[in-house]
Amino acid sequence: PDGRIAAHDVGREVQLFEVASGTRLVRLKGHRADVSALAFADGGRLLVAGARDGSLRLFRLPQGAELAQLIALGPAESVAVTPDRYYRAS
Repeated sequence: PDGRIAAHDVGREVQLFEVASGTRLVRLKGHRADVSALAFADGGRLLVAGARDGSLRLFRLPQGAELAQLIALGPAESVAVTPDRYYRAS
């Protein structure tokens, strides 16, 4: 959002770069299918990455810590899972 960091999908991972220098800052892994959508949220403090398997992962920036994975189970059902394996299903 501030033009200093860019996100780029490379297969099943996301790479964050410093725009001015082109330096790679962090690689975000965990998707089991190719990443197909990226969006910054919360003023650039979060990155949402969506994959072709219907899952979303939320990452805290700039560290790249995964906060949760959201998985679609059907048209009206989903589950949210944290890295600590806590979950909530609908």
